[in-house]
Amino acid sequence: MRISPSGRPGFLKTRLFSIFITPYGRNVTMTTNIRKSPKVASTKSQDTNTDLSSQLLDAHVQFELRRFSKTGVEKTVREEVEAVFKWLEGVCLKDLSSPEQIIGVIKRDVVDLPVAGGLTELIGEMSRMVIASKTSAATNLEDIFSRRSFDAIVDKASSMEKVRKAAIKRTVRNPAYSKLIAEAIYTVAKEFVFQENLVVQKLPGLSSLIKIGQGAFRMAVPSLEPAIDAQIKERIETQVETAIHESEEFLMGFLDGDRIAGISDGTWKHISSMSLRDHYSNIGPDDMEDLIVIGYEFWMEFRETEYFEKTYTELVHYFYEKYGDKEMDVLLEDVGVTSEMVVLEITEFVTPIIAKAKTSGYLEERLRQRLKPFYQSKAAKNLLACI
Repeated sequence: MRISPSGRPGFLKTRLFSIFITPYGRNVTMTTNIRKSPKVASTKSQDTNTDLSSQLLDAHVQFELRRFSKTGVEKTVREEVEAVFKWLEGVCLKDLSSPEQIIGVIKRDVVDLPVAGGLTELIGEMSRMVIASKTSAATNLEDIFSRRSFDAIVDKASSMEKVRKAAIKRTVRNPAYSKLIAEAIYTVAKEFVFQENLVVQKLPGLSSLIKIGQGAFRMAVPSLEPAIDAQIKERIETQVETAIHESEEFLMGFLDGDRIAGISDGTWKHISSMSLRDHYSNIGPDDMEDLIVIGYEFWMEFRETEYFEKTYTELVHYFYEKYGDKEMDVLLEDVGVTSEMVVLEITEFVTPIIAKAKTSGYLEERLRQRLKPFYQSKAAKNLLACI
């Protein structure tokens, strides 16, 4: 009979079987290694070791499966997360990663990663569902956006004097704005001369004479009237632009904080009680798809710009300058991440997945594939041969 290192016969074999086999109700027959002929003993020893290796593998797999019960998963996740958080108390951010690594992730997964067509299609479908949903019809703007929040935005906007002045200046000095005003003045003046002028209306036959002359003029020289109109409009635009520039200070004084607050108050009363569907009513399905396509095309172009690359590179380096030397537990606390939060989210997400993998047999299959190489390894065989 072989004597184990402990000085007692079969000690190691007894311990291995008691740890892995006995708890699962297996019948274990302890055998002694009686020396017979060398060849017979060697063959029998190999067969015994192979059988023991297989039994140990089975026992180990079953042991791990028991740990993947719902209670076991929660316990394991909690233990591991708390251990990680404890370990992170002495680890700094720069010890775990570098700015170059994060920049590389952004480059690969944000800039270079192709955006699948199915994603944009899904976004379009979901947006149409939101617009047409019963929830949107039953929800008013004030249900999701409080008056307090609206007033806070208005107060902040009205206090941004530089922004308000810049907006007024850019608006009134825009040539398109001047043309719009000129067109309006020209149209009103033209209508007044030919239709609303009381002097013309009161003089017998003069109104008809003007209309006849106007028609004859158009027939005789069809290309001349547009040219005259263009000259008149150009003249009006010149005068209007000058007048608008002169009235810039007036507009800045007119649109003060109190008047903006009054305008916003009336706006809120008009829009707050409208349902979200009413607000969406002017946006058709095709419009929403077009907006999504426009946004998609903008993003595809913007992410390739030098500006975006320099911006995220600068931000990543700034983040590491601020937090690189801080311990990870401090960083996680600053961003509001706690161990309890991590345990809850991992458990909620992983538990049903593991339950499905277990009932389908997938989990046992993967455990066996991971453990089997060890029990078939030379190191394991050598250990078993010492028993």
